[in-house]
Amino acid sequence: MSDQWTGRPLGHPTTPLQAGHHWMIATQPIITADQAATIDGEFVDRFRCLLSVDEIVRDVVDLLEAQGQLDSNYIFFTSDHGYNLGTWRLPMDKMQA
Repeated sequence: MSDQWTGRPLGHPTTPLQAGHHWMIATQPIITADQAATIDGEFVDRFRCLLSVDEIVRDVVDLLEAQGQLDSNYIFFTSDHGYNLGTWRLPMDKMQA
């Protein structure tokens, strides 16, 4: 995996905002290049972390399959999606949950 993330979504903090956005978004300053680099690094680190989750899930599936129990078990994934990474110029935090 590359250390450079370039797939910035709509509303990335370094892009201009359109009229009509919520006041909390509309009043946020454009994020600086240094802040954007920090956010991009955090984003890449999250994907690295997810790779380890993939490995753990693979190991669980392999174990259940080896024991003949895969078809009698469910595997669930959950996430709270509550941590901002600069999207819509909101800071890198979780205060808007």
